[in-house]
Amino acid sequence: MKKKIYIKNEKGMVLVLTLIVLMVLMIIFGAVMTIRGGNIRQVKHQENMMRAHYVALSGINIASTALFEAVGSETLVDQYFKGSLPRELQDTITLPTGEAEVTLTAEDISGVRWIRVKSIGTLSDNSAKRTLVLRINADIPAIQEWSNN
Repeated sequence: MKKKIYIKNEKGMVLVLTLIVLMVLMIIFGAVMTIRGGNIRQVKHQENMMRAHYVALSGINIASTALFEAVGSETLVDQYFKGSLPRELQDTITLPTGEAEVTLTAEDISGVRWIRVKSIGTLSDNSAKRTLVLRINADIPAIQEWSNN
């Protein structure tokens, strides 16, 4: 029959348990901090993309307002987009938070004349970019449609 051996000297066992508990807590803390860092980067990216979206939207608003504002006796639509197709205008609008690169293009879709306003919003403090496209009916400006291209 085998004889069971019991360790009678348990000195240092508390130290070993304490070290194991500390290691487990450090691993959990490290995992939490890694997840937290990833979440912070994700939120910052979303914030920058939203800011770039509003820079691009501002570019579209400024360009579409200028299109139908009278310059002399005609609007810009009459001056630039009533003639032969295709016609394109480009400009960069500098805003406090970034730049909007705006491109205006005349299009004829099924006999209806449209002005395509494309704006690429870029933040000045990083490389976040967002592109928005609005089509405006050249004859009835109230008819507008947003598109992805």
